[in-house]
Amino acid sequence: MIRAKTDKQKGLIGETAGILQSLSDGTAIREALAEGGRLHIDRPLPFLCVYRKPPEHPDKGTAHLIMGEASYLLAPGDARYSLELKDLIGSVSKALSDQFGAFLIIEIWAGDIGKENAVGYSTGSKATFRIFTDRSEALPSTVEILEEKLEALRIRDEVEIVTDQGVSPAGMEPLLNAEEIRKSSCLVIGVEVFPIYRDAESGDIYRSILSDLRREFSKVLQHTFFEFVHVQTPERPTHPQMLGRRSLVDAVWAADAELSELSDTFNYLLAVTPVNSTEAFEEFKKSGFEDEPVFHYRLLTIDPEDLKRKLYAISFEEIEDPTMAYLLRDKRIELDRQITLIEDRNTPRFLYESLQLFPPVEDALMSLAKEILDISKIPSGTSDRLGAAEVKERAVNEIEYYREIYPEMTATVEIRKDTPPGMMVSHDKLLIGHNTRISAARINALLQHEVGTHLLTYFNGRAQPLKLLYSGLPGYEQLQEGLAVFAEYLVGGLTLGRLRTIAARVIAVHRLTTGHNFARVFDELRSEYGFGDQTAFNISMRVFRGGGLTKDAVYLRGLAEIVKYIKEGGDIETLFVGKMGPEHVSVIRELQWREVLGPSPLQPRYMTFPETSARLDAVREMDSVCGMI
Repeated sequence: MIRAKTDKQKGLIGETAGILQSLSDGTAIREALAEGGRLHIDRPLPFLCVYRKPPEHPDKGTAHLIMGEASYLLAPGDARYSLELKDLIGSVSKALSDQFGAFLIIEIWAGDIGKENAVGYSTGSKATFRIFTDRSEALPSTVEILEEKLEALRIRDEVEIVTDQGVSPAGMEPLLNAEEIRKSSCLVIGVEVFPIYRDAESGDIYRSILSDLRREFSKVLQHTFFEFVHVQTPERPTHPQMLGRRSLVDAVWAADAELSELSDTFNYLLAVTPVNSTEAFEEFKKSGFEDEPVFHYRLLTIDPEDLKRKLYAISFEEIEDPTMAYLLRDKRIELDRQITLIEDRNTPRFLYESLQLFPPVEDALMSLAKEILDISKIPSGTSDRLGAAEVKERAVNEIEYYREIYPEMTATVEIRKDTPPGMMVSHDKLLIGHNTRISAARINALLQHEVGTHLLTYFNGRAQPLKLLYSGLPGYEQLQEGLAVFAEYLVGGLTLGRLRTIAARVIAVHRLTTGHNFARVFDELRSEYGFGDQTAFNISMRVFRGGGLTKDAVYLRGLAEIVKYIKEGGDIETLFVGKMGPEHVSVIRELQWREVLGPSPLQPRYMTFPETSARLDAVREMDSVCGMI
């Protein structure tokens, strides 16, 4: 609830009765205070973060360090509000201490303004953080954990504990007196922050530094809350992030919806996929495999400039949660690059745009690819081939299995003449090239790749409040493709031939980025690695399309990432929540602990097979991807 202040209302807040009633009822509080202040408590918790705005000088950025927490208070530091502020904090702390048995207040402030260098403001101490406490003897474990976690940040210099200067910013009265602290079983801690997040001369914010500090500082606070709750209250949360924020401001969901809607208006992969692959192969063959093939693409139905205008009109200014700000800003950067990639199709700039989305092949990945290709140059095994109509029938049956579990699984299957042989997923559609011929022995593995991974994570993502989980968090392709290939292994369909193909894609990407042309790469795949004409052409086409797309290295890179993740004890179920990158797994877990995300409605069919568990166990003992063969 937010009550707007009137001109006649000159105090800090109208009244506290409504706040106390909300605390009693267990409902969320979002109360507007004087001078742009705010009380935010999204559920009753035994702690409160406090920031008082200095009345004498600007203090840009410091308030943001606590605005992502589940319980915080921003208040003016002007002395005329002092009595009301003490009354508000005293009432809140007593009510919550009565409920939990103890209460923690952490007040944050920046060091005094004293321009000594070009790095930031100085307080006369070299410490990045100074912890203020009245406990001069045995420190509570809460203070010790706070110190330990701040030191682990290793941002600048050591953490200093101050026990003889009170627990409030210079020139401001304590939030509570000693008697109130005693009666409320309250622990009050002050944290002074060296403001490395702004320029010492101008006071301007270094936004990237502040963004990073907010995320890391929030984790420190949650560990501190966790220690306090476990030691001083009967509550027993099982993870520090369970004490994180659950309710998010409308600005988060608005930005998420706008980014996802814009993402849905184009598919960069379709835009750079040739529509004349069959004809291009025949022309290439007629030239004796010497002339560079000419590829044609779909006409663009989007205006890149218009998309970018819409992209940067999306506002992130009111987003308080540092985790959500991180995800949304990174997604905007990725969409910008994808739009530019489409705009630069068939130009020399295309390859450089591609490298910003998908980095060049690293030495370790190149070595792994060569190791796989050296195992054998002749894929073994033959079987009947299924045409496009038969593949569609199998795919429809697979989708129907999931629809019976989750009716909102409304994926469709289309046979397309403008799609190369094989299958690909575009949003909620499975597209099958009309010339497709797939080995009957491989069809189940490929269905688990496309339906059991790509479509499943799309619809699981759509079931979550965060729409980016279905449109794709930034950099999601690597983990998605790695997981999809891993699914082929779990159903016993990851053949040597398939592994050799994704290894050859790595070779082709590496050769592309080191200056080789199409014909030279095609010839190397045939002569050095034993691929047939059509397969070598398809691998080369995928890599050279649009002007040079480095995406295809993600299949083997992602598979190696999945194997490493499983070997280290990673939970595979987390990866099915939606489309995420490797760096987002911990973020997804955080949002699950915070109950921002709910359970996934679907699990892959193969997770019900008894052999899946045995294969997962086998991965934990493997030295590398080669152990899958």
